[in-house]
Amino acid sequence: MAPDSRTTPGYARSILAAVGRGSTSLTVVRRAAELAAAFRCSWEAVHVVTPDAFDKNSDFDAAEALTHAAELGATVARIPAASVADGLSSHLEDALVTDIVIGAHRRTGLSARVRPRLPTELIDRGITAAIHLIPSAAQPLPKRGKKPVKSPGSGGAYAKAAGLTVVTAAVAGALSPWLSTGALSLLFLFPVIGAAALFGTRPGLLSAALAVLLTNFLFVTPHFAFRLSAPQSWVLAVVLGLAAAHTGFVTSELRRRVGLSDRNARENASLASFALQLTRVSDWDGTAAIVCSEVSNLMGGLQTVVVRDVDGALKCVAAVPAEPVFSPVDTTALEWAWQQGEEAGSGTKLLADANWQFQPLRTSLGTLAVLGLAAEDGRDPVRADQKVLLATLLAQAALAHERLRLEDDMRASGAAVTSAG
Repeated sequence: MAPDSRTTPGYARSILAAVGRGSTSLTVVRRAAELAAAFRCSWEAVHVVTPDAFDKNSDFDAAEALTHAAELGATVARIPAASVADGLSSHLEDALVTDIVIGAHRRTGLSARVRPRLPTELIDRGITAAIHLIPSAAQPLPKRGKKPVKSPGSGGAYAKAAGLTVVTAAVAGALSPWLSTGALSLLFLFPVIGAAALFGTRPGLLSAALAVLLTNFLFVTPHFAFRLSAPQSWVLAVVLGLAAAHTGFVTSELRRRVGLSDRNARENASLASFALQLTRVSDWDGTAAIVCSEVSNLMGGLQTVVVRDVDGALKCVAAVPAEPVFSPVDTTALEWAWQQGEEAGSGTKLLADANWQFQPLRTSLGTLAVLGLAAEDGRDPVRADQKVLLATLLAQAALAHERLRLEDDMRASGAAVTSAG
């Protein structure tokens, strides 16, 4: 954990904006930027990706806030973790942060009494940075991803849960001559737990209710008559209901964590594969072709093109799926990206009417190429939640082009020495 340097006179401040999915994300980013400007210090914006944000659109608002933070000069990062407190605590162990800006929503109901607030969790974990809370009058965004694999409205899940219970009742009926009513009741734990684990909490609760009714009708005396006031029926209902609720909660939480891990693993594996492929080529055209194909795949099938200076003129050296035809606005955006080293075109602040978005591949040697991206429907080709991924891809592509330029310079220097000798 970072030491507390606030007791040292003239200490350097460092601001962290904890970006969430709520309506305060942009406010948190702007407040952190104001603090950084006031103290003339560096700052970063961090979004912790939890299992609750497992589906692809769930962290869209946070990604938009991260994009805005990058425009304001922040270092941005997305951290996968089991909870927001876990992610921030892990990040703060390796970063010297003196101030944390966090959005706060008004909470009601059981969660407000049982679940501790994020600032309290951070303090309990020993975080000594000053915490700035940004309140919001708006309600937080609904939890997305908090659903079982089967939708609650899916009749198939309920039918299968009921079928498991009926089959178990048939097995219990066959074993009834040898087992007591209590022992037969225990058999219904299997369909209840199985339904909750496979289909979700609600189908599990349906299985539990059906199990209670079948047990009461078939095995509680008098047989073949409903006697719902029987104590054993109420005890069985409580036991099976708790088993269904607990199993459904645990399995759904595991699914979300596995889904989050799988998504991050796929993204990291794709980035590693991209970097590996770039190291296997040593020519400009081959590198451009890999950049186009891999960026297109990782960004959801976008049209891509790599343009660079060939004999004093900008030339398309690779494209997926085919070499495009640029409009006059596209050409202007391309030339701006090449000459100024700034993004331009669709989805940017400059020449947003263009059909293509152009990203310069900037290196210490200057802009060596420009990557163009376009969506078939003409919309902004890069979603807000893809900004960080695109930045990583651009950095790897720029390094690959820088390596090619340095190799060309070395070969040219070697040839000059040879001719001079």
